[in-house]
Amino acid sequence: MLAPGQTTVALDLAADCSSQQITVHRNQIRVMLPAGRRLKVEGAGIEAANGIFEASGFYDGVPRFECGNTLIIRYGLPSGRRYWYICDKNQLEVDDGDYYRIRESRTCSTLS
Repeated sequence: MLAPGQTTVALDLAADCSSQQITVHRNQIRVMLPAGRRLKVEGAGIEAANGIFEASGFYDGVPRFECGNTLIIRYGLPSGRRYWYICDKNQLEVDDGDYYRIRESRTCSTLS
């Protein structure tokens, strides 16, 4: 059971995505891609955002990941800012299709 405010992220090639899981506070999540062919999202407040996402091509010049009707994609805004979205693949053109969004950071920091 995850503590409140915690989520589990796994970047791994194993079938069950369990060998490289880390648990972090939601405000500290950093995803660096490409790291493999699967991503696991667990503990999200929106059930559709949880699952094992398989690489399924490219979007905005980087790998995109798919699990059922949900995608993880990077999207560039006209301002030049780029964001990673967990979203409904059938509603890419409307804000209601976005479950989560985090601004892409070009810097990497160690999580402690």
